[in-house]
Amino acid sequence: MPAKISYPSPRVSQLDASILDDELFSLLKQQLSDAFLLLSNKPWSYHLHPELWSLFLKLAIFRLTTFQAGASYGFKLQNLKLSDHRSGKVINTRRRYLLLGTIIGEYLVKKAQLYLFSLEEQYAHPKNLYERVKNALMRHKSNIIKYSGDTVQVLELFNFVSFLVFGRYPNLIYRTLGISVTPIVADLLKFNGTNVNYEFQNRQLVWNVLTEFLVFILPLLQLRKLRRLVRNLMPTRSNDKRHYGYSETPVTTNFTSLPVSQCAMCIESVNARGLNAATTYVTNPFVTNCDHVYCYVCLATRFNAIENGNDYAEGCPRCRLKITSFRQFGSGTGEIDRNAIVVEYEDAESDDDENSGDDDGSDEPQSSDRDGEEEEVEIALPLSELEFLPRSRQPDYSENEDLEEEGEFSDEFESAGEDDMADESYM
Repeated sequence: MPAKISYPSPRVSQLDASILDDELFSLLKQQLSDAFLLLSNKPWSYHLHPELWSLFLKLAIFRLTTFQAGASYGFKLQNLKLSDHRSGKVINTRRRYLLLGTIIGEYLVKKAQLYLFSLEEQYAHPKNLYERVKNALMRHKSNIIKYSGDTVQVLELFNFVSFLVFGRYPNLIYRTLGISVTPIVADLLKFNGTNVNYEFQNRQLVWNVLTEFLVFILPLLQLRKLRRLVRNLMPTRSNDKRHYGYSETPVTTNFTSLPVSQCAMCIESVNARGLNAATTYVTNPFVTNCDHVYCYVCLATRFNAIENGNDYAEGCPRCRLKITSFRQFGSGTGEIDRNAIVVEYEDAESDDDENSGDDDGSDEPQSSDRDGEEEEVEIALPLSELEFLPRSRQPDYSENEDLEEEGEFSDEFESAGEDDMADESYM
């Protein structure tokens, strides 16, 4: 029969062991919470049931440490074990199951407190035992929670004072179950604690270096570019001219027949988001290397996505050719016809009046030559160029049609014609 250990373990070691166990649980709990960060909307996620997942984590830690070796991870680092207070041996299976029951009991106590807080309604006329017990709990729930919590705290205080004096039973559960904390190696002179400490420190240093390396290298790795590089290195069929995001030859798409004044990239982005855009006219037009016109903002956004490794952004929406460059619309020869300029008749007439007012009768023969003919500078633009004009500068034919129906526009036009005829007869 082994000799009974007559001296307690160092108090500091026991407290440090408990702190290490708490820190280990907090670290694993935080990692478990981060693992469910993207699954927070699931009914079984950690954020919806934190107490239940904490219980599972405590049971897993207890199964891998105390239930197998009779000591937790923190106690092992401090050369401590859980032993019977009478014999000094490692706790038996019965006491290990009792410790397991305390973990489950702690969870049940928290659930019972939550249940008491949730009680709000009372039965006016209780008919059975359940209703009478529920009414009693409703009447005294605040006192039950308060007095039970205060009692446990007072007992913990007395137990901690006793632990500081005698060095045994660091918590109330160990005192109740008769579990004392003793050294693994009884002769402290034979125990070399630096072995355990150096092993722990080396392990921490290795993991810290690996963590810092991953934190530094992960932002530098662009998985899309690596995937595209691997795909380009893989052999492809010779007759296959289509690539992941573009094509080597022009193809027909849903935007091929779209008017030139409409930005296909705007429509593509709007359709992808499921929105309804008020207008998709090209603003600040730029021309790509495949001679298609798009908005500058759309092209800049597309090239930014290409640099970030988005393979879908490489193809032109109209022809699926690879977009490599773009330039401002009008910088090339023949893109804008200088003669295709629309000048409103009112502006031209005001300019003629100013010129006639500045001349002192010297231009009367020239004005007489223009009598009878009203020059109206009106050069029609092609439909594609006309739609590039702002809406404020485009002729609104619908307004004239409305006036025509009401008779106002036609009357003004006839009265203006009669005035012109009267002027000619007077001359």
